[in-house]
Amino acid sequence: GERVGLEPGAVGARVAPSFLRFGQFELFYQRDEPALLRALAVHALGRDFAHLRLQEPEAPLSRLLVLLFREVCERQARLVAEWLRVGYCQGNMNSDNSALCGVTLDYGPFGFLERFDPMHCPWVGGGAEYSFGRQPQAAAINLSILSEAWADLLRAVATEEGLTRAEADEAVQQTREGVSSVFVDAFHATHDEHNRRKLGLVSWDDDAAELWTSLFGLMATRSGPQGIDFTVFFRSLGDLTNDLPDGGDGLAAARAAATAAAAAAAGRRTCEKRRASSRARGRAAW
Repeated sequence: GERVGLEPGAVGARVAPSFLRFGQFELFYQRDEPALLRALAVHALGRDFAHLRLQEPEAPLSRLLVLLFREVCERQARLVAEWLRVGYCQGNMNSDNSALCGVTLDYGPFGFLERFDPMHCPWVGGGAEYSFGRQPQAAAINLSILSEAWADLLRAVATEEGLTRAEADEAVQQTREGVSSVFVDAFHATHDEHNRRKLGLVSWDDDAAELWTSLFGLMATRSGPQGIDFTVFFRSLGDLTNDLPDGGDGLAAARAAATAAAAAAAGRRTCEKRRASSRARGRAAW
């Protein structure tokens, strides 16, 4: 008969301060259920964005909803910039995997870059739109779609509050600017600061941005099976800059270090490939 015994096991739990997602709001919008959409937004305001009521205690709901959405845009921008900083790829960044409070909802397909490839996606069904380098665009698209539901909600709330058509349109416009302005500005400010720190620069300007663009292209041309390791590459910059001449702002040193590190990393990959081929030939001969 079947023998039953104790076996080791474990329970995996997903933990987050909130699991409110873009998709939940979009669902009520697409189903034309404005009462549920409003109730969920008010719940989010009280649970995850209660500080907005403290900042503007006399503000009407329409104003608070505009502030909420714009803060969502800023949080998403900073989150995606952090992902790019550490080489993280969410893998399936649709609206159901985008948290309103701006945290990472980890699940199966996520992963970290090893060899640098801006088009890397750890999920086989992800495609280019969810790749590492396209995550800012994916976030912007998700926010843009969410803004449609938010605009519909704002118009309904504006009617309840007796706002004029012009006032309602202004609230909707401020919501849409959350994507086109707040998200874009917050992402670039955060991403540029991360890049400045990675390169060891004192300040960030057009020359620094040009260096980063060149470096990104250089790393991308070394991508693929023998590509540069994302984490090791930037760690190598810290090892090299101490012995390189500095023009005062660190830019010359960073430029020379980046070139040297890229060459060193590429050379190391070539050596590893040769050693692997040599070992393979040795095993075949044996």
